[in-house]
Amino acid sequence: MPPSLQLRTAKGGEGWPRGSVQTIKWLSGDMPIDATLRIVLFRNSTKISTLVYKRRVSSGSYKWALPTWLTPGSAYRIRILCNDNPAHDASNANFSIT
Repeated sequence: MPPSLQLRTAKGGEGWPRGSVQTIKWLSGDMPIDATLRIVLFRNSTKISTLVYKRRVSSGSYKWALPTWLTPGSAYRIRILCNDNPAHDASNANFSIT
């Protein structure tokens, strides 16, 4: 099977307060042990920020301290992309930052 990533939290519908710490979680399949990924935040279809550039896929999670400068709203999505192969996934629906 080809390598795969599946986003488990920030899938959509969550409400996360600015300044809080939230855990972004994912599952992976058939990944090399040293594979890394990046996590990107979007609002509508506009890239807001890359949250992390190089996180080991095998860790399965990333604790994100939401910056207080983020604009409150309900049009946010997360995308995870493997740096070593084409595996990726994204939020199925929007989540809110309050």
